[in-house]
Amino acid sequence: MRIRIISFVFSFVLIGSLSGQELINISNTLYLHNPAVTGMKADVNFTGQYFGLSRINNLSFNNSRFFLDGRVPSIKDTSQLNLAIGFAYERDKIGALTENNWSFSLANHFQFRSNAKISVGISATQIRRFYDNLGFVFPNGGPIDPVFFTNPKISNRYSAGGIYESSDKTFIWGLAGSYATANQSGLYRLNASIGKAIEFGKNFAVSINTFNEFVFVNKTWLLEVPVKIHFKKSLFVGSTFAFDQYLGIIAGGRIKHDKMGVFEIGGGYFALLSPLTNRPGYGVNMYLNYYFTNPDKKEAFSYF
Repeated sequence: MRIRIISFVFSFVLIGSLSGQELINISNTLYLHNPAVTGMKADVNFTGQYFGLSRINNLSFNNSRFFLDGRVPSIKDTSQLNLAIGFAYERDKIGALTENNWSFSLANHFQFRSNAKISVGISATQIRRFYDNLGFVFPNGGPIDPVFFTNPKISNRYSAGGIYESSDKTFIWGLAGSYATANQSGLYRLNASIGKAIEFGKNFAVSINTFNEFVFVNKTWLLEVPVKIHFKKSLFVGSTFAFDQYLGIIAGGRIKHDKMGVFEIGGGYFALLSPLTNRPGYGVNMYLNYYFTNPDKKEAFSYF
């Protein structure tokens, strides 16, 4: 009985300690942190991603994310009103704990004569946590109140941010902040991202897209630095490092069709160290992206 309740408590704490895993492949997950990214990549964009960890202290961690966003058709004679909307869903499952997040985002893109762009955005997220009643009991033999399991723990998160993108889409930077309600207390976060791609002729490029986030309530600093080598804008390989979180190898490829858009598939293998167990762990990430932009716009290729 004692083992069951300890495992339950461990799952409750561990899901918070794994918050850094939301950084994996920041190009795909920036929408979780900065709503200004809504509509930046294409007229229509879909991202589906899965991340799973090996069993740690007899617990496994699984994360699924989906993001769909699109640009709202422009209104005539309103060149600076370029709206985009997005919807995201995320599900975490670890031990007895399941967390579901639903998010809605709204952004506007301000266009410069040089075709450089600044986007500002806001988002609202509802977070629901459920605890599975698996027959847990306290060490003294008393049962856990079933109301604890049947009533979801609900909180909300509100975010706002901005992103600058150069006309050739080889340089971006962004700032964002968020506030979350949880048990009548606030959780503040502030993040910054910057990306740069250097092209070597028409066939090769190297991109670096760093992300930094500071969580005020527990003074946690999250940092990811992925580096990718791109070949003919169709294939990429690289590595990603998150400070005190993981080191990974990533790879992927793109297929472009003039009328159907761009399909991208990729994944990675990650070695990590849990801050709670001091045991090595391993993770696998897989994702599928789809982008579509009107060919008449002749937008530059984005490495981010």
